[in-house]
Amino acid sequence: MKFKLNRVLTASLVFTVFFTSCQDDDFLNTENINQPDQARALGSAADVEALVKGSAVSYFAAHDYGGYEHLLVSSDVMSCSWGNAMMKLSSSEPRVELPNTTSYTYAYAIENNWYRMYRAISSANDGLNALAGGMQVGDGGADNKRMETFAKLIQGIAHGLLACFYDQAFVYDETVDLATDVLELKPYSEVMDAAISQLEAAAALADANSFTMDGWWNGITQTNEDVSKLAHSFIARYLAQVARTPAERAAVNWSSVKSHAEKGITETFAPHGDGYNNWVHSGQEFHNDRGGSWARMDYKFIGGADASDGYKNWLATDVQLRTEFVMDISDKRVGAGNVTFEAKQETGYEDDADEEGLYAGTRGGSPFRANRGTYHFSRYSFHRYAGFASGGYTDPMPTMTVAEIDMLAAEAELHAGNGDAAAALIDKYHADLGGYPSSVGTAVGSMSDVMGPIDGPVSDGTLWAMLKYNKMMEIALSGPGVEFYDIRGWGDLTAGTAIHHPVPAKELGVLQAELYSFGGVGGTDAAPGNPKTPREYYGPRVPR
Repeated sequence: MKFKLNRVLTASLVFTVFFTSCQDDDFLNTENINQPDQARALGSAADVEALVKGSAVSYFAAHDYGGYEHLLVSSDVMSCSWGNAMMKLSSSEPRVELPNTTSYTYAYAIENNWYRMYRAISSANDGLNALAGGMQVGDGGADNKRMETFAKLIQGIAHGLLACFYDQAFVYDETVDLATDVLELKPYSEVMDAAISQLEAAAALADANSFTMDGWWNGITQTNEDVSKLAHSFIARYLAQVARTPAERAAVNWSSVKSHAEKGITETFAPHGDGYNNWVHSGQEFHNDRGGSWARMDYKFIGGADASDGYKNWLATDVQLRTEFVMDISDKRVGAGNVTFEAKQETGYEDDADEEGLYAGTRGGSPFRANRGTYHFSRYSFHRYAGFASGGYTDPMPTMTVAEIDMLAAEAELHAGNGDAAAALIDKYHADLGGYPSSVGTAVGSMSDVMGPIDGPVSDGTLWAMLKYNKMMEIALSGPGVEFYDIRGWGDLTAGTAIHHPVPAKELGVLQAELYSFGGVGGTDAAPGNPKTPREYYGPRVPR
């Protein structure tokens, strides 16, 4: 389907300086009479450089409220039955179709990433076009390549997120003339091809030039070598995470993933927040239990580490009858090990004294409403980044972790059948941080193996089971949607979960195109569920 980008992108993307100062998610379809004209907005090299630097703010808005919370719960990494940001709907069972309408209260959960990414891309494009027009940034153009490199990086990471999140999108780069060009919505695979090409260009520019970027990502300084590593890391992430099915995940060029991972980051990439009322901050505060009233860890995430029969019995219970319980879990990241399983059973659910591990621990009873389903309840809280909120929302925010790069390399080894090489990487987290016995010598298994067997702890599983469990433990609440995209590609989403999102209804209205959506048990582009684990109702479903 082809569209002329007049009302679709022109009115909302030409004057992008405004976006760095007023992040209004409805701005794409709203006239702003105070908006500066393009000539004034891009009148000097300093203005253009500030605009391109500001594209990082628009990209980082994907980490902010309303863009990925529902992915955390629909992937069953976190559990929350509050309605905010489409979380209740996305995690309810049986799964339902995504309500892609302009009247839906939480339509922003589908819309936000679309508008935020195109804002970032537009700012990057304006900078590249200014360079092409002869603008000199810095003394005699000394900083031209720095700005060009960053603009290509933003183009790539923003198009990559669009390709992971939506079924189709526009490929919009500096060669597009908004006044005359007719663009076609491209399938996610082609959008990702464009993203990878842009990221490769960013890496090549970074390798060929020497520069320093102080504060382009809030609170951190990067050299050109750092930018190259980051570009390679995003390529490795996106090559794997664009897959919608296990067949697509298996067909990924894993030797390329491994190659890019080896050129990737050696320190976690973690820009700093800039305060709660500003735009460079993360939704992490909502998912570190937020004072005991927000999200909890989903049993489908950590249940595979249970050495008792608790998780197995929980899965064998009808979904509507499931409720919280305490596990026998020895992972040091979840429990400090100073409270025995027997003691926890004796104190029961009235003991509010947390047992805290490195990242998580037990808490008192769930804060959720029982009439929304006690299957949302959990006694486990993820507190790894709890200091982000208490620290004034200015702490570092891990966005691309070394652990993620290690796990991508480990998965590449598993696809190649190299168990010992994979185990060496997995053990950095499974053994060294989790306290489990070494995974060396463990059977490789297959990608369909779930995150820890349902009849025993993860330490008794295959390397595939260990990789899945440990990767989720390490990347949880980092990059936007990273948990969902991995679990989707592995084939482990709960049956009926939409595997991607439609073009937002608001945008379809502007395009005068037909509304459509995904998900719901038996629906279009809905996950079938993994037959190795009963992630849906046991027995016949009863209409409710």
